[in-house]
Amino acid sequence: MTQLRHRPRARAIALRAEDARQAFLRRTFLAITGGIIAAAGLAVALHGVGM
Repeated sequence: MTQLRHRPRARAIALRAEDARQAFLRRTFLAITGGIIAAAGLAVALHGVGM
């Protein structure tokens, strides 16, 4: 494997890829938790209406 510390451009690309991966995971986590919260809120609202 090529040593990344000797290739600044390759290292920069690898760091950007890691940042993008972490941002994707953060967005996915927020979307899932937001969906769960919305579903819970909807369940409470429907239960309050009597459905």
